[in-house]
Amino acid sequence: MATHARGHPLSGEAGRVLGDRGRRTRGTRGLGRVLPSRLRERQGLSPKEWAAVRLLAVSPANRGEGLGEALMKECLRRAGANGAAEVGVQTSELMVAARPMYERMEFVRREELPPMFGVRYWSLSLELS
Repeated sequence: MATHARGHPLSGEAGRVLGDRGRRTRGTRGLGRVLPSRLRERQGLSPKEWAAVRLLAVSPANRGEGLGEALMKECLRRAGANGAAEVGVQTSELMVAARPMYERMEFVRREELPPMFGVRYWSLSLELS
């Protein structure tokens, strides 16, 4: 499990989140990173006041078990603890598991991004309370 927030490892906490859910972590690969503002701005990922989760992935063999949502909730929790008011993500029409998860978690579509290799992308965000 490799999860980071603002450069700080979260792997122990993320593993505990998954362990608390009674899930088998062996064979899963969860990745999440909350990027520092300069990197987000340089890559054009999101406004500077947002935290941004750049990548979150779950092994295909473990999809449908709630692992992605558990990892995303941990990223959101950590981003909020670090003072973020909003968290942004990018998704595409190819991300058939992620898009419904973001909708369930009430992320809001902010803009359509330029297509890459004929694939549509969107920027979404979630305000943290």
